[in-house]
Amino acid sequence: MDGLPTMSEAPTVESDTPELSYEQTVPRGLVHVRALSEVFITDSVRTGPDQFVLGAQLPRAHSMWSDRLLADHDPLVSVEVGRQAAFLIAHRYCEVPVGTKMFLERLDFRVHDLSAFADNRLSPPEGVVRAELLDRQEREGFLTVMEFRGELELGGRLAMEVSGRIQMLRRAEYEILRAQGRARKRLDGTGNPLPEPRPAAPSEVGRADTRNMVIHPAGPRRFALIVDETHPAYFDHPHDHVTGSLLLEMYRQATISAAHQAGALPVPVAAVTACRLRFLEFAELDALTECEVSVVGTSPDGVVEVHATLTQLGARIADAEVELTPPLRPSLS
Repeated sequence: MDGLPTMSEAPTVESDTPELSYEQTVPRGLVHVRALSEVFITDSVRTGPDQFVLGAQLPRAHSMWSDRLLADHDPLVSVEVGRQAAFLIAHRYCEVPVGTKMFLERLDFRVHDLSAFADNRLSPPEGVVRAELLDRQEREGFLTVMEFRGELELGGRLAMEVSGRIQMLRRAEYEILRAQGRARKRLDGTGNPLPEPRPAAPSEVGRADTRNMVIHPAGPRRFALIVDETHPAYFDHPHDHVTGSLLLEMYRQATISAAHQAGALPVPVAAVTACRLRFLEFAELDALTECEVSVVGTSPDGVVEVHATLTQLGARIADAEVELTPPLRPSLS
C-alpha cells in the first residue's frame, strides 16, 4: 500500500457529479478486506473539503448477499458499501495509515426506495455513493474519531442513507485495549466451551444456504450466535473478535425469526429497511453471544419494528432497533 496519495495529492474536482470508473475495484487494503470479490467500491473523487463521491457495484452472485428468498437484491449489502466507503475515505483522503485498527461505535441505516434494489437478472447494480465527513477528532496529529454520513444512488434514485461513528487506534494501542478488556472479562485465551450449534433452518429467516445460518434457538425469541471462523464472508480475514458483519447478520436472522414467531410477519421473509446499531463492547470469539428480541409494533403497511439486545458474559454489549419490510415482489422459489 506504499505510495497512497496524500490529502493534497488525491484527485479533486469542482463538479458535484464527477465521472466515475467502474472498470476495477479500489485496492483491497483500503477497505480492509482480503478477497477481491469482497470489494464493492470502484472509484472515488473528492468534491469538497469533507465531501466525496464514490462508485459502487453490488454483487449478483455472492455466497452471502445473494443467498436470499427475496426477489430483489439485499439492501443490507449497502451497509457494507457504506463501511468500505468510510474506510477508503479515511485512508485515501485523511492520511490514516493502512494497518490502523478501525471499528464502529454507531451505525444508522435507512432504505428510501426499496424498488431501487430490484434485480433485473441481467447485470449487477452500479451506483454512486455521496459521502460527507461530519466530524473529525485528532490526538497528536492522529485521527482518532470520524463521523460520516452517505447516500447510495442506484439507477439515479436515492436507495438508502447510512451514517456512523468510527474509532481508530494505532495497532499497539488497540492490542493494549483488547488485552485490558479480555482481562476485565476474565478470559484467559485458553478457550471456553460453547454449546454445540443447532442452526435454525435457512427458510426460517429468508435464507437458502445452511452455511450462512448464524443463529440457533436459545429460548422464546432468544438466539445464540454461531461463530464459524472459516466462513468466507463473515471472516474474510482473521479477527480477534466477532465481526460487525456477523453481528449484523445475527440481528437480521434473529429479528425475522422472532417477528414471524410473534405473528407480525406472515412469512419469515423480509428486507431490513432500517437499523440503528450501538456497539458498547467487543464481542469475544470464545464466549457465548445471545440476542434477545422484542417486537415493538407493526405499521398499517406491514412494516415491523423490532428491538434486539446482544449480551455476552452477563453484560449488554450492543443494542439495535430494526425495521423489517415484507417483500414488494413475490419471493424467489
